[in-house]
Amino acid sequence: MKRHAVLVLAITVGLFSPAPLVAADVDGFDILGIQLAMSPDEVETRARAKGFDDIVTGTGPSFEQLVAMRSRERVLSQDFVSARFMKFGNDREVVEVFFVQTQAGSQVSQIAYRFVGSGVNLDQMTYQVLEKYGQPDLQRGDQWMWGDTAEYVQQRKGPYLEFDRDPMRIFGRQPLSNLTLGDPSLKATADDAVAQAASERTGRELPRF
Repeated sequence: MKRHAVLVLAITVGLFSPAPLVAADVDGFDILGIQLAMSPDEVETRARAKGFDDIVTGTGPSFEQLVAMRSRERVLSQDFVSARFMKFGNDREVVEVFFVQTQAGSQVSQIAYRFVGSGVNLDQMTYQVLEKYGQPDLQRGDQWMWGDTAEYVQQRKGPYLEFDRDPMRIFGRQPLSNLTLGDPSLKATADDAVAQAASERTGRELPRF
């Protein structure tokens, strides 16, 4: 029983501390201190501050390389230089951070946190979520939403936080995370900027996809 309590405390403190009593705008939310639009260096700094030293970074094309590719120029995958995702965790929790590419560099567009260990007290975890983020804007059973509350991710246009108390309920498989913070508008804006830069580069209008 004592070991169980220590494990629960370690997870909740790592994820939710400090915990303000009043929810802020979703733009100001964080998971493990990681916020939307942060750079890879900022993410790494916060991850290491929480004790995560084994950080895997996947690379992808930079903004300039995306513009070149959109302009029908050849870019080799081995030449990709920008962070596409970062992943770190331990035997209790896994975090995946995804980036979009802007002229200013890679920026966080989504943070996905998953509980993978045993001994997590779901009621206590729910209390910690509510204490940090406030009451959800919408609740669909065990799925709680803040910000953009469209049912499907593809329908969301603005920042959102999604907390799934029972991820195993979705087609019997565990989804990406129990707690997800994201903003689809960051990707939409980045894609538009790439398309615009490619059009200026080639002197012709290119499709934005």
